[in-house]
Amino acid sequence: MENLDRHTEVRPLTGLRGLAMVLIFFVHNGYGSDEVRLPCWFAISLFFVMSGFFMEMYHPRDDRRPMKQTYKRLLLPALLRLYAVHWLALAIYLVFAIWHRGWGLVNLSLAANVALVQAYVPDVKFYFGYNGVSWFLSAFVLCYLLFPLLQKYFGLKAKILLVSITALIYLVVSPLTDGWGRIYMYVCPLLRLSDFVLGMILFHVYNKVKDSPFWRSANVNLIEITEVAVVVLLLVLGICVWWINIYACVIIWWPVATAIVLTTKCFSGREGVVGRFLSLRPVNFLGRISLELFLLCGPVSIVVAYLVIPVVNKIGGGFMDDYLLNIRVLSWFYLPFAIAFSWFIRKYFTIPLTKHFRNLFRS
Repeated sequence: MENLDRHTEVRPLTGLRGLAMVLIFFVHNGYGSDEVRLPCWFAISLFFVMSGFFMEMYHPRDDRRPMKQTYKRLLLPALLRLYAVHWLALAIYLVFAIWHRGWGLVNLSLAANVALVQAYVPDVKFYFGYNGVSWFLSAFVLCYLLFPLLQKYFGLKAKILLVSITALIYLVVSPLTDGWGRIYMYVCPLLRLSDFVLGMILFHVYNKVKDSPFWRSANVNLIEITEVAVVVLLLVLGICVWWINIYACVIIWWPVATAIVLTTKCFSGREGVVGRFLSLRPVNFLGRISLELFLLCGPVSIVVAYLVIPVVNKIGGGFMDDYLLNIRVLSWFYLPFAIAFSWFIRKYFTIPLTKHFRNLFRS
């Protein structure tokens, strides 16, 4: 995610990430049905694949570069930035949660959440505790930490083997687990690492095919619309057919995610109608603030539940009672405030802090 914030020349992917983040916001603020959740779960796989792809692209392997320098100049500033934004969102969440529910809310899982290791504990109170969406960063940190090692010591065949083993685990183990077991398989960092590695593999594929005459003669609109149709078809099947469980069949999204990333990069500069829509400034704006909007999903929902609704009800004599029964309606009203707050945090907290960290470790 951080990598795409810095390099946005493939604008459709940035826009796609922005739209996906809005969907994720709604999932955590009233919309819990499969119609919304399934695209979000697809988006998570897409984010990991994109990150692995662009990490390989913008930070090519250099055997002459010491490993220590790679961590210091590349990964440490990025990780500090992720932790800083995470801690800010967690602090906002805790202020209102403790104010409303008391200090009994604080337990051992908070320490794991602060350190972003909560996704390693197979307990829903840990990996979905507090600001539940931060499990994503818990897995993302592992990808960042292992990237130099994967790049230097894992060849293409070893990466393919790693992804294949993960696919086998999903296919064999997940049908034997209960619902919560499959959910943990979805959030487990060791398994999500394969999505990231898949993106690294995809970059090698891109290098092989990017100069092919096919990309110059292909019908961009036809390919883009076909990809959209495939995603829609998989979503419809996931909603309507009981035996397709997105937790158990994460791998069904892998070929779709890789195809979208590959074609979008190969068609960069000559996008079709879908790509041009995703390249629009408002859509790209959502993509640029996606990290902040993502981490504010939890804090915003708790602020609304513990502060906004009670205050409005007290003033308006129960005016919000109907909306409490339909929180989906209410989420549309405070989404613009969440977007504005995300922009504010990005401009006055994330960007200055990122520049500071980069300057600090530049020497």
